[in-house]
Amino acid sequence: MESAIKIISDEKGWTTGNEKGAANYIDHLASANHGRFIEAWESDALKALFKELRNPHMHGGGSNPPPRLLDAQQTWAIENCMTWIKSLVRRM
Repeated sequence: MESAIKIISDEKGWTTGNEKGAANYIDHLASANHGRFIEAWESDALKALFKELRNPHMHGGGSNPPPRLLDAQQTWAIENCMTWIKSLVRRM
């Protein structure tokens, strides 16, 4: 999903090179200066997925193993990301 967000930002000419993470790219998509490709509530929802799910569960905590998700939680996360990607691409 992060790659899709970055590609859209790049394609739209919004990427500055100063982005430090997914949240900065999401900000580009929600920017009023860019015509609000996504709404503020969508931006909040996307950022929550990165903050609450991807960062602690996929990037891990250094040498500690990442927390485990239940199978149902993994399925939800994958399907949610697929839906977001599909929605964002359709807006192009």
